[in-house]
Amino acid sequence: MKARTFLALLIFVSAFLLPPSSFAQGSLTPPGPPAPTMKRLDEVEPRINLQGTSAPGVDTTNPNFQFIINQPGSYYLSANLGVTKTNGIQINAEGVTLDLNGFQVARASGSGGDGIQISVNAHRVTVLKGSVKGFAVGINGMNGNSGARGSKLQELDVSGCTATAIAGGPGAVLEGCRVHDNTGSNGISCYTACTLTNSTASYNTVTFAIAAGPGSALNNCTAANNTCDYGIYVDSGSSVTHCNAVGNTSANTYSAGISTATGCTVTGSTAYANYSSNATSSSSTGIGFDVGSGNTIQGCTAASNRGDGIRLLNYTLARGNNCTSNGWNGDGAGIHRHSRSFFREPDRSEQRRRKRSRDRRRQCG
Repeated sequence: MKARTFLALLIFVSAFLLPPSSFAQGSLTPPGPPAPTMKRLDEVEPRINLQGTSAPGVDTTNPNFQFIINQPGSYYLSANLGVTKTNGIQINAEGVTLDLNGFQVARASGSGGDGIQISVNAHRVTVLKGSVKGFAVGINGMNGNSGARGSKLQELDVSGCTATAIAGGPGAVLEGCRVHDNTGSNGISCYTACTLTNSTASYNTVTFAIAAGPGSALNNCTAANNTCDYGIYVDSGSSVTHCNAVGNTSANTYSAGISTATGCTVTGSTAYANYSSNATSSSSTGIGFDVGSGNTIQGCTAASNRGDGIRLLNYTLARGNNCTSNGWNGDGAGIHRHSRSFFREPDRSEQRRRKRSRDRRRQCG
């Protein structure tokens, strides 16, 4: 028994005294330097820096444009762009998004040209978040009738332009755009089936502060303190909802805060203190709402305009509007109605008659 115990103890001790096993334990060569674990910027956010040293699809050699974008994709500015050529940026491809990234595209030298030009075949372009200053046309959709379709212009500020601040193509969508201190023909101009939302035109000297083509929709837009013939103008089949025209002044004998062509609807909007500085005073100098044929105007307020508060043409319906103090320092009516137009304002005598009838029914019951 003692012999077996001694043998077991000997084997246990030998396990610690024998040399280590000769089985392979792996390479002892140290690994190389650690590989980078962070992603490149273009892997995190796959956009192209328009001002980078290598911007694929971007031409910087054209003598007339600072940059020409020739491929679909997402591009951005990384600094303010001082334009020294005739034009700033041309978008020459479909499906481009250009993020100004809060920076400004402005003239460093010269005059005229376009700040951002959208070629006629560059459909579905988006330009957003920045400012443009000091060109003939700030953002130019080129051909408003048959040019690039479906553009989106968002949160842009355009100033100091001498022809048009923003010219959108057919089907353009403008959101949160501001144009101010421009001269020429238009502040904001866009053509067929455009949508303008939360946009403003102020302190411009133009013919139209905001103008939209047939089938357009304006929501929560404002034209204020412009020297213009029309604060807001929309062509046939358009709608104007919750928009304001305030303090616009014209030197012509015919001017209006909000003006519409045939078959339009104006709802919940305000025309206040629109004025004409023309010495000849008439009901057409500084009209609040100049409403075209076959329109509906409802729930609107016209106050303190120099001319008519609301002027109606043939086959137009006006209801639930508030007109007060129009013809201020001029010659204007609250509602100037053509013989074939209709307005349905509250009939107080009819309301009283109905109330008496209801009271009698209650007494009889």
